[in-house]
Amino acid sequence: MKSLISIIIPVYRGNPVYFNKTIESCLNQTYDYVEVIIIDNGCNDALQDTLSELNTKENVTVVKNSKSGVCSGRNLGVKTAKGDYIMFLDADDWIESNACEILLNHAVEAEADCV
Repeated sequence: MKSLISIIIPVYRGNPVYFNKTIESCLNQTYDYVEVIIIDNGCNDALQDTLSELNTKENVTVVKNSKSGVCSGRNLGVKTAKGDYIMFLDADDWIESNACEILLNHAVEAEADCV
């Protein structure tokens, strides 16, 4: 059985250009068992259409959260996550296309709970 990786991204006033790159980097992973959880901490209007569109994707979940801050958003993401492993990104971060695969391989080889 493959391990599921949950990528949690709290978003507040994200720049659409950076946010789109963040999402693309998550959805284009070489490892297929990835779920993306976006925590909407009161996003600006520029991102609302993008969030609505992303919420229709099979491996993406958008969760509304009151404007309680990034820590609250991450905690809500952890409660929502179904993955065996959890990764946190900010709305302006992105990862290499093989990041999840490499990190999971290291975790499995080392029998580690975190990498």
